[in-house]
Amino acid sequence: PKSINIYKAIKNSDKINIEKTGVLNLTQKTQILNIGDFCNECGNCTTFCPTNGKPFKDKPKFYLTEKSFNEVENGFMLNKSQNITVLLHKTNYTISSLSLKESEFIYENINVKATFSKENFDLKKVEFLNENINEFEFTKAAKMFVLFYAAGNLY
Repeated sequence: PKSINIYKAIKNSDKINIEKTGVLNLTQKTQILNIGDFCNECGNCTTFCPTNGKPFKDKPKFYLTEKSFNEVENGFMLNKSQNITVLLHKTNYTISSLSLKESEFIYENINVKATFSKENFDLKKVEFLNENINEFEFTKAAKMFVLFYAAGNLY
């Protein structure tokens, strides 16, 4: 079990306020993810899943190669290189990323770029990239933080 704070950034003219809006609680001992490269969405995994739900439908779906990730509308891919590890999340073909750089995480999408502490995922800094966006909640970033570590041994 683990708890991660969820934050919201609000832009007021030239100042950005950060507030805690909730907590992501992981209470289930076993966390399941789906490997999209091996899934034909037959539903057979539901029989063997130690948790509730249908893994092929409602669990995070990870892709092991850039080719397979590029072919889908939604999913995750962990990309490791010598100096950086990046978790990509695609929703409706729009990509968000969470990168581990030394002692901090960088979350980025088309609207914001944010820096979080490595230890507890506290939000340290936010930059709005889209001038039409004045508020942003980081629920997806918190979930990606959990998945970043959960998928670490896939590759």
